Amino acid sequence: MNNYFDHILGEQNPTLDLEAQEAIAHYIRNHIENRTESQSTETIKFGLQIEMIDYLNSSDNKNYIPTGEFLDRLLKRLKISKTRFAEYIDLERSNLQAILRGNRKFNNLLAKKIEQIFKIPAILWLQIETKNDLRKFEESKEIIKKYSLKKLMQKE
Repeated sequence: MNNYFDHILGEQNPTLDLEAQEAIAHYIRNHIENRTESQSTETIKFGLQIEMIDYLNSSDNKNYIPTGEFLDRLLKRLKISKTRFAEYIDLERSNLQAILRGNRKFNNLLAKKIEQIFKIPAILWLQIETKNDLRKFEESKEIIKKYSLKKLMQKE
């Protein structure tokens, strides 16, 4: 029954000999080498967006990634120096460093500048920042213990 559609779709688990594997690897290498700088940049940006979306959709609360970490990855992959980037967006290098390490908040203005430069939506950066902020509150349990509808509605 599993092989019923093989005559239409082709064999689902083809066995490739070494020569075929090498030919495929050669094709992939050629394809990568012949890409324009613009195509490579778009691939890098798209890959980072996928990482960001995966992080947002992850329910793993142990895996904390500061918003700035994603920016740091992008700058490294595109080979943009932190000093050059900080100057370009009118930000002190020390402030950029604090953002990249997660010691300073990723704000709306920075998100819009990054959107303008890299075409990665500002809302995506801000959603990660919000997810991380909410996670901090949940870890502290302070708000959970202090506030509730039951306490609010208690008669004094």
